Amino acid sequence: MKIAILNKLCLGLALMGSVMGMTSCTAGLTYEDAPENIYTEVGVSAFNVRARELFEGKIWAVNFNQWTDYLSTVVIGGSSEINWTNETGQVYTLADGTSVAPDETVKLRGTMTEEVASDAPDGKIYVLHSYVPSHTTYSTPNRGYLFDASKFSGDFELVNPVDNRSQQVVLPIRPAELVVDFTLVDYDACTVEPQDGAPALGVPGDFTQPRRYLVRNSRTHRPDGVEEYRRMYEVRLTFLP
Repeated sequence: MKIAILNKLCLGLALMGSVMGMTSCTAGLTYEDAPENIYTEVGVSAFNVRARELFEGKIWAVNFNQWTDYLSTVVIGGSSEINWTNETGQVYTLADGTSVAPDETVKLRGTMTEEVASDAPDGKIYVLHSYVPSHTTYSTPNRGYLFDASKFSGDFELVNPVDNRSQQVVLPIRPAELVVDFTLVDYDACTVEPQDGAPALGVPGDFTQPRRYLVRNSRTHRPDGVEEYRRMYEVRLTFLP
């Protein structure tokens, strides 16, 4: 018991000495201001919209002769280009006024535009707009894993099935469980804060309505008197039929 108490006392003294050492090492230090192009950077260079699906017991592992689970994520919008085919049977007009004929396939890519907004930093918001298809195709890791039709119900379609099994399945997307992420120009300088109940980036969330995110340059040392640079971004998704 005495040895245990002595060990704890020694550990406490060591930690205290470590903290005091750190304090003494940092005392009196001066910090150099970051260059202007660093402390003013609040840019987003790209964004992605993804669908995510957890397949539980719906995949047959051929080499292991058993059912298995798999989490699949597919990019369905954002800065990446996607193909969309108008299968509505009538002309469909996109948000930019482009008309898409029945059975016509078009390439779509997300955009970033600037709008006036009195409640945003500098009176502007930067709108990240993307089209999102109603369905997407999920794939297994390789040909050793196959989706089995007997494990699905409702709206689904196996792609080129053999004996009711396939490496790909088409499923409807779930608008309230999409994953959105940003690519910041400078991760070391900036943080992203969801606004007004917006879901966190990088995890499934409800994007059936516009969602705002504040990018703050909060990690750089600015000259005295210079306010922190901020920029408001808004994610707007148009769900295609």
